[in-house]
Amino acid sequence: MKKLIEETVTKTTSWTVNIEHFTDVCIQFTSVGVTSGTGTLTIDASNDGASFEVGIGFINSVSATPATRVVTLATSGDADTKFAFLGRDFSARIIKITLTWATDGSFRVVAYGKEK
Repeated sequence: MKKLIEETVTKTTSWTVNIEHFTDVCIQFTSVGVTSGTGTLTIDASNDGASFEVGIGFINSVSATPATRVVTLATSGDADTKFAFLGRDFSARIIKITLTWATDGSFRVVAYGKEK
């Protein structure tokens, strides 16, 4: 597995990540020092890096059915970690990971992928 991003942010932020040479992409985000509120993760996809499909479905790690896809994932309170997975059938070249929140504190985002 190779680390694609690792950052701690204090405002709404997005990252554009080229994943054309990776499968099994896993994105983890954790709330840090949050007294109340949520952070929401969304993922957009593109092949050319200019035109993005907004709000693509990804696998929610807490789904009772592994194939269940969602378009947003939210943390609740402090020290809450969530995982989002792009399935092996995902084939877009570029993703844009966006983290939005209405809260205090910060969020740590880490993404890994398996090299093809």
